[in-house]
Amino acid sequence: MADEAGATGLVRFIFTLPVSYTLAAKSASAVISPQTVELDGRRVELTAYNIGGANFFGLRELSPLFGYDVSFDEAANTARIESR
Repeated sequence: MADEAGATGLVRFIFTLPVSYTLAAKSASAVISPQTVELDGRRVELTAYNIGGANFFGLRELSPLFGYDVSFDEAANTARIESR
């Protein structure tokens, strides 16, 4: 994690995370989940997936709602999450 002071005095955060996943049941598959998301009392349209009994949301779809940008470094197999 790194931070940078901006011209406005706000701190910008950058996270880099190695991407990996483990499924307990290797036969688990992703199915569209009927779960809904509300943010500040309004419904947000996101695609939810149920994998092995747990709900997942795409990071690139979810992060803009919280003011973050996501990129992926394929060579390093790393996701970068950066505040705007």
